[in-house]
Amino acid sequence: MRKWSKFQWYKDLRGCRTHITPVEYLVLTMLANYAGDDGRNARPSVGSSLAPDCGMDTRHVRRTLAALVDKGYLVLTERGGNRRGYRMANVYALVRQMPHMTPEADADANPKGGSDYPPSPDGKGGTDCLPSDTGKGGTHGQGRGAMTGREGRYSLPTHQISNQIKDQGASRSADDEPPAGTPHTPTPESPKNSNPTEQTVEDDPEPASRCQRHRSIAGPVDEPCRPCRDTRLAHEAWQTRQAQRAAATKAERQRALVDCDLCDDHGWRLGPDGTSIEPVERCTHQRPAPEPKPRRRRTPAADPVPAKRRPQTPAQFEQELRNAATKARNLLAKHGPLTAEQIRQQLDPAKEGSYSSGTPVAEQVLHVLDTRLVPNGDVTRDRTHYRIP
Repeated sequence: MRKWSKFQWYKDLRGCRTHITPVEYLVLTMLANYAGDDGRNARPSVGSSLAPDCGMDTRHVRRTLAALVDKGYLVLTERGGNRRGYRMANVYALVRQMPHMTPEADADANPKGGSDYPPSPDGKGGTDCLPSDTGKGGTHGQGRGAMTGREGRYSLPTHQISNQIKDQGASRSADDEPPAGTPHTPTPESPKNSNPTEQTVEDDPEPASRCQRHRSIAGPVDEPCRPCRDTRLAHEAWQTRQAQRAAATKAERQRALVDCDLCDDHGWRLGPDGTSIEPVERCTHQRPAPEPKPRRRRTPAADPVPAKRRPQTPAQFEQELRNAATKARNLLAKHGPLTAEQIRQQLDPAKEGSYSSGTPVAEQVLHVLDTRLVPNGDVTRDRTHYRIP
């Protein structure tokens, strides 16, 4: 059995004009606005709610409701009356199966599509109203709220039609909601909503402003309802949060605009000279990353440019070796035992330079120590140090 829907009920009501009068149709559709999502518990006050909505007097509305119950379009589930000093309204329920949709109703319907109402004296069609004193048509009831036969039979007031359309849309949205206790299956987010600024509503969706029972009513609710109060307070709290979030976002955007020196006061990007650029571009208030500088190949400072070698005679080379031997003896006599690394530090190439052959002084001294002084016994050497015996 499919779930009852008020929207489907309005669709099934389309073929009822051959079985009920236009006044009964008006009262029935107005009463449907007070029914719950299941079509039950419609208990409006006839004098203060239903009669003003229909533009009719109270007695005529009560007679119309009784006629709808007799024709099978309404079910009187609870009869009202005086209870402990209070006037209780009757409780009605909408039917799930329209009487005009049954096979018996189809067989009784006029096959030529004519009206079931008796013809009027002038032969222009049936009427369910008594003729008025003015001769312009019948009236339903007397006094305030009376309706002419033409208004009640062939048309509804414009504001009533608009209210019916609104109520149909509200009931359809309410029927789409799953019943209580049904597990909620989250829907995947669309990639279009990946922008953080557009996720404020999705992160905190708007709650309903009325309870599920009164959500389909377009006008104000006359009876006190505690769930409606709780829902209204939750909706007001949501509105406060949205206002605070919007104010914080606006303040942050204004602060970023003031602190940014890349754009003007309106957020348009400026050029390096402080003037507007073409084409215009919105500023993101973020400085672009600096462009990488090209790497330059450089010569290490520790590698001196080698001097140009000049021709050297054997006598000059021998004199160079003797000078290196003398420098080695003086160095060991002054500082004591030294390692090869310590000798290189003492004979800094930046200070001592090199000999005419192009060999640094420190390297020439170590060469003389290993080839002449140590073999001759003038200098001894252990595993690490050179020393004078």
